[in-house]
Amino acid sequence: MARTKCLRRLRAGSLPVDNAAYWLATHLEKWAGESDQTAPERLNVSSKYFAEAKEQGARSDERKVSTRALTLTTQDKVSLGSVLEELIRRLHLVESGLDPGDYLDLTDWPTS
Repeated sequence: MARTKCLRRLRAGSLPVDNAAYWLATHLEKWAGESDQTAPERLNVSSKYFAEAKEQGARSDERKVSTRALTLTTQDKVSLGSVLEELIRRLHLVESGLDPGDYLDLTDWPTS
């Protein structure tokens, strides 16, 4: 489902990266049993790495108007897109019964 509803649309340009980030984080939390701690553990990423992806999507000023809104630069959007690709890749591996890969934390967040 993540590939069809998120990744394909993101790559096709029909789903903005901030919307994709929020949708994916919400989907992964439900997939993991309603716990944002469980999704990062299952995907072998830090809770801060996972939370950063969700927060950038949730607080994007292109998604909503708020005093806490973030303006994502083009570089932020490219980095966030790379993170989403990685999270979906890890989801596919875990669902296939495979190891998701090396542990990722915020120091592994892509810069471009």
